Amino acid sequence: MALACTWAIALLQTATGASSFDYLRRMGEYQWQLFWNCLAWGVKIHREVNRRIVERRLKAAFMHRRRNQLVPIHRLPHELLSFIFTLAQDDLVDPPSKNKFLLNISSVSFLWREIALSTAVLWTNIFPHLFLLDTFLARSKGADLTVYVQYKTTTPRDVAKLITEMKIRQDRWKGCYLDLVSLDAVGPVIECLPPGLHTLCLRGNFKAAQSIEPSMLAGFVPRLRELRLDAIYIAMDHPVYVDLSKLTLANLKFEEQVSVHWILRALELSPRLDELHLHLLHFFSTPGTHQSNSDMPSVSLPHLRITSMAFKESDKTNDDAHRYIISHVRPHPSMLVKLVDLNAARGRGILPLWSIRPPNPKARFLARYLKVEYHNEKYNLRAKACESDSDLLIFTKFASYVQPGDIFSALRNVYTMPCLRTLSISSIPSVKSNIATSAAAFADFLACHPTIKQISFSECSPTLIDTLEVTGARHLCPLVTSLTILACDIDGAQLTRIVESRVRSGKRVHLEHLIIDNCPHVPKIIVSALTKKYCG
Repeated sequence: MALACTWAIALLQTATGASSFDYLRRMGEYQWQLFWNCLAWGVKIHREVNRRIVERRLKAAFMHRRRNQLVPIHRLPHELLSFIFTLAQDDLVDPPSKNKFLLNISSVSFLWREIALSTAVLWTNIFPHLFLLDTFLARSKGADLTVYVQYKTTTPRDVAKLITEMKIRQDRWKGCYLDLVSLDAVGPVIECLPPGLHTLCLRGNFKAAQSIEPSMLAGFVPRLRELRLDAIYIAMDHPVYVDLSKLTLANLKFEEQVSVHWILRALELSPRLDELHLHLLHFFSTPGTHQSNSDMPSVSLPHLRITSMAFKESDKTNDDAHRYIISHVRPHPSMLVKLVDLNAARGRGILPLWSIRPPNPKARFLARYLKVEYHNEKYNLRAKACESDSDLLIFTKFASYVQPGDIFSALRNVYTMPCLRTLSISSIPSVKSNIATSAAAFADFLACHPTIKQISFSECSPTLIDTLEVTGARHLCPLVTSLTILACDIDGAQLTRIVESRVRSGKRVHLEHLIIDNCPHVPKIIVSALTKKYCG
């Protein structure tokens, strides 16, 4: 190709002469120069266009941020938004959720990102990952730190760096959560726990609980306020139980006869205890009658406001041990009791703890509001001082085989509330084979609570509502002034019969409020007539 071009140029020079060839050469150079000038000019224009585009985008982003500042939530003080972010993060329990929460709020807007980055408390939940540890430590500034260690996702190198940082910043570490631990792996972390630690959570393998030897905590002088032991056991006479505000024991087995006494003595070391959680504990023996195991005096815990217990496998020995613990505690009068029964097997008693002595019997006289609800194959019971007040009792029963009559019988026999004013029944299932038994148990429950003034039924069987009908042998809830029926399969004749039966000597009944809504078999004209005649 090059040889052919050389021959073409030589022939052209011979045919046209040197002057013509120089002219063509100069014309070619001019064209090439013009081409390169156009190309350079195009590049310059392209750069200018890009610069203006970037400038316009920056102005648009600035205007967008200015517009966002006009949104009502962005007009709140930055301190208030920071406080809201902190409260929202505190409600999250799972450590990965805390990280995801930070990512979400930082991606909403420029303002939220600036507030999140400037709020040091949001960055105090430390995870021992090499790429995140330094970032979180820098953004947390001088705030107190809480470390979360999950040994399934943490390498030994991460743990080694964490231990180094813990030794450097001992005055800042206030919380430590060791999840899915083995004692061999967690030993170095436990041995370097800082003395100013406020919260300690140890979680092991619930299939095989492990014990921490006192020598591992020999140099640890605790100032703990919260202690959670899940499948990890520490001797009950250890100083780690002193002056606690919150104690949680879970997935532990106690085989010795004096175990119940040791637990009570551990509670006695924390007179300011505010919350006590005993979840899935199993006792193989109850307190004996031996002199060393004689009945000990009750433990005074005047600040105890929340007690929760969860059960899965229950027998008489285990129930007696739990009952012994809760009956030997003198809590705050308005203590909240949470009970969760995870076993739905047939033949189990309802509220097994209270078959002899109910916990905190004084709270029964404060309970004026009771709600019984069936949802997602479990019963939920809530007792309160009033509908808008805090709870006194929360009981959850996973009930595949439990009938409504069993619930009402247990409440009547075990936890009678002599000052009950408001009763709410919601979504109680109706089984044709047991509906008569359930209605009879419900009637007996109402007979034990004549102080009820307000009753509400929602998605309930008409047979339960029929118990309010006054007959010659039965007049339940004589003080009722308000009756609410929502989404029930009751008909107009049945409703009329119930309301008219409560008329005494031709006088107007005690009913002052009658609310019937979303009942397909009750015409509105009947509701209007009854309300006008008896409640108007």
